[in-house]
Amino acid sequence: MTHITITMQSEVSGDFVLQLAQLVAAHAEPTLVSDRPDQPEVNAEPDGPAEAESQAAGDDGLPYGWTPGGLVRFHAESTDPQRGLLDYLAANPGTWVGSFELADNVPEINSFKSIAGIVGGLGRRAQRYGASKSPVEWRKSQGFWQQRMPAAVADVIRQAAAE
Repeated sequence: MTHITITMQSEVSGDFVLQLAQLVAAHAEPTLVSDRPDQPEVNAEPDGPAEAESQAAGDDGLPYGWTPGGLVRFHAESTDPQRGLLDYLAANPGTWVGSFELADNVPEINSFKSIAGIVGGLGRRAQRYGASKSPVEWRKSQGFWQQRMPAAVADVIRQAAAE
């Protein structure tokens, strides 16, 4: 188990703490991202396939090497909070959803602060199912973290949730 201790001599914003937690949860090398208003939107996931690779979806339209069977297993083997997040994003395919919205609308999620761990856990498990990345994309936009699910993934997750 890795322990990280950070000592700061000034106040730290909640956004910074959330960003740091997401990075640690994803086992990524931390990189500082500016909170300035002119900062472009960034994908905060650890390095994965290049954009061209991520667009190279299979015949079923699923990105990053996901298969329908892999996604069904992924959904079934997820924790209740992870499944709740997946189900909510699947009900809103292609839409960037903020952590506060998830916490307010997914009963299994107790706090927006837990989103980082939930999303990080999803990302860490992707390779078990033959995929190179999580089926949930995330980014920082205007100082806030957002998540979304591609439509092809959402179709499979909705079917898995109905079973």
